[in-house]
Amino acid sequence: MPEYPHNRNHIYLQGQADSQAYVGRGGGRKHLPPARNRQEHAQRLAAELAQALTSARQVASVNVQRTPDATPGYYLEFALSPQSREFIQSLENRQQGIELLSVKTSDPGGEVYAAVFVPSGAENFFLKRIEAYRTEDTKKGKPKNEGLIASIDNVSLATVQQMFTDAPDRFPVEDVPVWWEVWLRQYASERFIRAAAVLEVRVKTTERLTFPEREVVLANATVSRMARLMTHTDAIAELRVASDTPAIFLGFRNFEQGEWIRNLAERVRLPNADAPAVCILDSGITHTHPLLAASLRSGDAHTYDPTWGTGDSAAWQGHGTAMAGWLCTEISKVDS
Repeated sequence: MPEYPHNRNHIYLQGQADSQAYVGRGGGRKHLPPARNRQEHAQRLAAELAQALTSARQVASVNVQRTPDATPGYYLEFALSPQSREFIQSLENRQQGIELLSVKTSDPGGEVYAAVFVPSGAENFFLKRIEAYRTEDTKKGKPKNEGLIASIDNVSLATVQQMFTDAPDRFPVEDVPVWWEVWLRQYASERFIRAAAVLEVRVKTTERLTFPEREVVLANATVSRMARLMTHTDAIAELRVASDTPAIFLGFRNFEQGEWIRNLAERVRLPNADAPAVCILDSGITHTHPLLAASLRSGDAHTYDPTWGTGDSAAWQGHGTAMAGWLCTEISKVDS
């Protein structure tokens, strides 16, 4: 990193700090599970789970079997009431091989959707808990497993769309190949790559991101081909659309940058004259920049010390101008 100058004047805050003794507030408030008709709710969830598993078996029976080293199983989606986030982790049971893959919401206050992988042979894990909720009580007289089971609104077989955790409007159009970000379960990348090869799905094996419990690879496929891939492997944890990076623009020569700048400047629609103003306290600004000139009058650029000048400081590598450019993209609109 560059060595920045250390001769700037300090900003002093008047007054002194005030210390206070720590006071414990206790744990967070726990939410009660939704009130349910115990018998009806249990019977409906058991029927939905049985239907999801039947559908999964039917899909598997008409597709090529999974790769030999893959664990047979099913992707299920559980919809939970908005106040039931604290019970989501109870959907997972590592001893049974049941793994919570991803969690998403339709909107900030809406239902919570959890994708779960259930290996073959562990299907009864949820059925037993539903039945215990229906027929057994705790010592306090509450339905057993009420926290989890009463929190579940419904359960279904997870499709590609349910495994998609990106913005809903980014979901690919059917039968149009796109590059997907495929988030893989721990130690499952090689299994996924082998399954993709069987279906002739192109995977960029040299470009991977590795996290403690996930690995991300790029795969090119249609929605239907990705759905088939889900039936071939137990490796997928979640799906997103691959995002482009600005690397191509960073490599442009000056005259190429100028062409793009002029093109963009012609399409920018500025806010109205009575729109609120925003103040940026930074290293100065190149207000003559073609993308900023219409947004900032020269008389509106100020400096603490007049001898400094209002132009951007080379020592800070144009930081103020860059920040102003980012702000303009937030408050302006661009015609496509």
